[in-house]
Amino acid sequence: MRIVDTADPRSVEPLSELGYDPIVNWMTVEEWDAILIKTIKPIKAVLLDQGVCAGIGNWLAGKIITQTYHPDV
Repeated sequence: MRIVDTADPRSVEPLSELGYDPIVNWMTVEEWDAILIKTIKPIKAVLLDQGVCAGIGNWLAGKIITQTYHPDV
């Protein structure tokens, strides 16, 4: 824990290096496409990257992929 002298703690490292918060401000389809075009990583690895999507863990990434590609599941 550290004390910061700012009104927005997300502006200070390491929090400032986190990516989108999927609950607060999820990225648009265009932003997501731009990220995927720039990388050669599998989609799950991109979802697990905290610099892209903050707070998505292994279980949730699997669920996102399952629901995206298999909507009847």
